[in-house]
Amino acid sequence: ALSLLWSNDWRGGVVELVNGFGLLCVFLAVSCANRDALGKVIPWVAVGLAVTALYLQYEYPGIFGGFGNENFQIEFFLVLLPFLVLWRGKVQTSLAVVCAFALAWFVFVTPSNLKWLMAGGVILAASAFLANRKLVYAALFVPLVAVNAAFFLGITGAEMIRSVFARVELAINTLAMWLASPLWGHGLGSFNVLYPSYQEAHLALFPWMGTVFGANMAFFAGAAHNEYAQLLADYGVVGFFIAGGLAWALYRAETRDI
Repeated sequence: ALSLLWSNDWRGGVVELVNGFGLLCVFLAVSCANRDALGKVIPWVAVGLAVTALYLQYEYPGIFGGFGNENFQIEFFLVLLPFLVLWRGKVQTSLAVVCAFALAWFVFVTPSNLKWLMAGGVILAASAFLANRKLVYAALFVPLVAVNAAFFLGITGAEMIRSVFARVELAINTLAMWLASPLWGHGLGSFNVLYPSYQEAHLALFPWMGTVFGANMAFFAGAAHNEYAQLLADYGVVGFFIAGGLAWALYRAETRDI
């Protein structure tokens, strides 16, 4: 909150602060709640959110169901999917399975490239599981089948590679922004205001990369898509280590009794 004093956009910083406070309240409420009660409530909440998100996508496809970005929408769905497995009982399990298949289907038909990242994770997990069972040939066979299927379907990964380069571009430029104020950062809410001034900084290191956001004004970064780089740009080294210390303290508090 103190970084608002030197922020380049304190109004945007206030919005981010309110959002962060809301998430903190949810985290504290979940941490203090009875675990058995959470096990009963969370599946209902997960299914409710799944149904609501799918309905909003149906009503407002142009803005991705209100998320504004297909990647943000898919990230929400991917986080939501595991909570559906907490259901118990025949009726509840059936409803959860229907919602899970609906969300999984939507993830794979959406234009977001995160679906391929998820598919790759599933393939690697399957290979690791088979390798752990000492089924080495089967573990090697699974990714080979996946790669051949991808080529057969015309999936080359070119779009995924472009997405990776776009995120590398964002990370380099955000770090360049941080280096302009390395100790205290630029303040909460400054990213969107300052990024256009640094959006071609990566060309000094990699002139062959071109630029995504400078060439087309229809593209707007919105965020660094790299939490570590954005923490440094907003709060500097001081804020980065404070945030890291808080995260470590919360982790230790949650795992102390495990």
